Amino acid sequence: MLINIIGAGKLGKSLGRLIAQSGFAQIGSVFNTTQLTANKSCEFIGQGIACAKLSDINSADVTFITTPDDKIAEICFQLVQLNKLQPKNIIVHCSGSLSSDILSAAKAINCMTASLHPIRSFVDPNLSVQQFHGTFCAIECEPAIFPNLSALVTAIGGQVLQISKETKSLYHAGMVIASNYLVTLFDLALKCLIATGISLEQAKPVIASLMESSLQNLTENLPAKALTGPIKRGDNITIEKHIEALSGEAELLSFYKMMGRLTIENLTTHSPELKNKLLATLQHL
Repeated sequence: MLINIIGAGKLGKSLGRLIAQSGFAQIGSVFNTTQLTANKSCEFIGQGIACAKLSDINSADVTFITTPDDKIAEICFQLVQLNKLQPKNIIVHCSGSLSSDILSAAKAINCMTASLHPIRSFVDPNLSVQQFHGTFCAIECEPAIFPNLSALVTAIGGQVLQISKETKSLYHAGMVIASNYLVTLFDLALKCLIATGISLEQAKPVIASLMESSLQNLTENLPAKALTGPIKRGDNITIEKHIEALSGEAELLSFYKMMGRLTIENLTTHSPELKNKLLATLQHL
């Protein structure tokens, strides 16, 4: 099997190298917008023919489009116009938010289309390749090619998560909450600790350690079982003290109250009376 990579940035380079190392397929054309970056991508991958023009690439059994989301449709259209795609070829993009419908130009010439989203942050390709084993990859595609893509994901060390195009945006919203908003949560906790006089250098590992222990609990238990803290205990006095301490920080206080309400309503088994008491504290103070 021959695989092309169009837009070999951090994600494209990482996938290319994983595929090349696995022996599952051979890397064919590797496209970037400059010859220098295309050459460097091929060097990192260890295979491939570097191309700086789409017109220079060769056809392949599978084409991965690993460009930014706003370039996917245009790249796909250009590949069709340049006759670089053939019927029954598999065309895959790696966007987390877009479905395979964005590849309609390829679908129109009887290519098989898919999205394959590795659920991982690709900041450093070297680290991404080293740490990829066990990474979940969300596949949304035509049933006929699911076995092919599933086998590819398994070959490079990933785990398969099958989703539908109808729920792609909902899936991606969940991933954003889990990843991006965890960073926001870290930042808010950091602000609280720094406000106490603790230095940034001291505060970061403290929060990271606590988050890591909570995430470990979540891998072994459902959220309601993993929950700890004053809401879990029904400790209304401590919640009142938190609200008083945050009274000068409107945004932090609003966030604390919102998260508290969701936690009480969704993750506790307190009596209705105690739940109402806790909710009233969050609402009125």
